[in-house]
Amino acid sequence: MKKRKGFTLIELVVVIVILSILVLILIPNVMGAINKAEDLSYDMTVKRLRESAIMFTIDYPNTAVRWNMHDGGTPAFEEVDYPYKAWSYYLDEWPVNPKNKNGTFSVEIMEDGEILIYERNHPGW
Repeated sequence: MKKRKGFTLIELVVVIVILSILVLILIPNVMGAINKAEDLSYDMTVKRLRESAIMFTIDYPNTAVRWNMHDGGTPAFEEVDYPYKAWSYYLDEWPVNPKNKNGTFSVEIMEDGEILIYERNHPGW
């Protein structure tokens, strides 16, 4: 009997089919994990904005203000146009929307302390 080198066509096809099935099973799980990570990042960003707004209302009660920036990732700065850009006292930088890299957020603080957070889809708004 001769010793053979390599694999037969049937063996290769079986291995390719098995690998294809494994990849088809894993792709939805990986995509689901990416979506869950984006959702968690979004929730944490909104939570951070809400906590910053709460700290502002503690420091400046009964002050209505609207915070927003033209683009996310804007660093905080020393000269503050109070109260409109006072967010820089409470955040290191204005956040980018994790679900939409071209979007950001607006935070509106009412005189009664109610906090509204809006998603902004266009940075130039």
